[in-house]
Amino acid sequence: MQDAQQAGSSVILVADDEPAICNLLRQILEREGYRVLMATTTRSATLLARACAQPIDLLIADIHIPTASGLELARQLRAEHPNVRVLLLSGNAIEDSLEFPLVAKPFDIQTICTKVRECLVKKTDT
Repeated sequence: MQDAQQAGSSVILVADDEPAICNLLRQILEREGYRVLMATTTRSATLLARACAQPIDLLIADIHIPTASGLELARQLRAEHPNVRVLLLSGNAIEDSLEFPLVAKPFDIQTICTKVRECLVKKTDT
């Protein structure tokens, strides 16, 4: 587990069109000490990121969000905020050639917490 100071200063934006997944991730991540913003569309995620007073440290996005994919959202946010880290979620098998880490749904608490910590301590991909 991260120390409380680092976790408490990290802002995570969760973007998933399934409210149950958003709520589950919020519960898990807030219990770990992170500040969590939630969006069920890529548009609302983009607006939240722009309006947030603190930089977004990590985007967790479903790769299959209707109207625009989580991958498109990740690329857009990285263009506007180069230091944001990205973790994608998918319920379908995806090829390993993605440019961002991927966690398969359904996931367990240990897996998501480990991946979040890995993403936050890793230097931003260039």
